[in-house]
Amino acid sequence: MMRLAKQVKGLSRSEKLVLVTLADYYNEEEGRAWPSYQTMAQDLHNELTTVIRACKGLLKKGLISWYKEMGTNGSFSNNQFELHLVEFCHTAESNKTMLHASTLPCGKVQQNPLK
Repeated sequence: MMRLAKQVKGLSRSEKLVLVTLADYYNEEEGRAWPSYQTMAQDLHNELTTVIRACKGLLKKGLISWYKEMGTNGSFSNNQFELHLVEFCHTAESNKTMLHASTLPCGKVQQNPLK
């Protein structure tokens, strides 16, 4: 995920930093990352509001989504971030035929099946 996050273009500086930070925290087995806004702000030496604004910008661009996980006592615990970077950087080739080379967020372009 880190490699994919670094290749995304057209982001503000804070969006890029937050995206790379989320990719750094990304757990492939779980399929998500869950750093708090405060943790990301500390890691990036940024204000909390800057991190939240960057997350909202990444959400609007279709690069991430998140939901709040409910704790066992019924209160919200932390955000669970999902990264949608696959279509930004993947190019698959099979039988010398390029199958996919899109720069759009996931879900915007239908991928051709592998043959």
